Amino acid sequence: MDFTTHLELQRGLCRFLVF
Repeated sequence: MDFTTHLELQRGLCRFLVF
């Protein structure tokens, strides 16, 4: 698991929570 992918995934989760 790449660190960049993890960051993107976390960002997507945050966005989902906000939405």
